[in-house]
Amino acid sequence: AAEAAAARKRAQVEERMAARAQDLERAREARREADDGAAREQVLVFETEFGAAASDALRCIEAAAAVAELDAAADLVAALHRMVASASSFLPAPTLERAARRAADLEARAKACRAELAPRKKFAFKARDRLVRVDPGAAGAPAADVAQGIVPREGAASAHRAAVDIRGRRGER
Repeated sequence: AAEAAAARKRAQVEERMAARAQDLERAREARREADDGAAREQVLVFETEFGAAASDALRCIEAAAAVAELDAAADLVAALHRMVASASSFLPAPTLERAARRAADLEARAKACRAELAPRKKFAFKARDRLVRVDPGAAGAPAADVAQGIVPREGAASAHRAAVDIRGRRGER
């Protein structure tokens, strides 16, 4: 009788454990489906917002007629990069790569447009023929230039060479 009571008790415990295991499995599946649905929804929201922001940035880049307008476009492109970085935790790898590539393409397009609108000044040595060293006590020279010992060139090149202390590459005369 004691063994039969223990066997019934064991069977009841095993039934409760099996029922609890099934409940836990159902809860896990429900969470998984909810997470998948939420993740899919997050990806769709990102793609929609990113697409709209990217098209705005493209329109701004193409319509830019001045450097100030390109600065606004650069801000939009920077916002795209931040958007991609913040969504990197939940985006699938192909979507993340595609978004990063599109942001980089827009950035390159903005840089190319900036180069067309405002070409960078190339380096050039200072034209030394335009300046002549003078004696600070010379008359007729502007006071600020005299203080530095430099006035604009008015004479011939030979006068310039005679007035300027020209040294060699190593400092010799």
